Amino acid sequence: MNVVAVGENLPLKDESIDLVFCTGMLRHAKDPVRVIAEIRRVLIPGGTLLLRVPAIHPIMLRMTARDSSPTGCGFCFPVSLA
Repeated sequence: MNVVAVGENLPLKDESIDLVFCTGMLRHAKDPVRVIAEIRRVLIPGGTLLLRVPAIHPIMLRMTARDSSPTGCGFCFPVSLA
């Protein structure tokens, strides 16, 4: 099944997917933490998340140091899948 949707609001039932493949979109999401929460919601227990995010060069961290994300870095978000 392929689903095209806003990552913060997936049109899927709870614990209904055994594999989520998320590549290169997380950095473009308005609320990346919410996207991860939605992925966790739809994954079956023991399901698999294949997540790809771009590498971060240290200069990018300095450029985004004033970002308003929880960690002060536009690329770093505290997330727990537990």
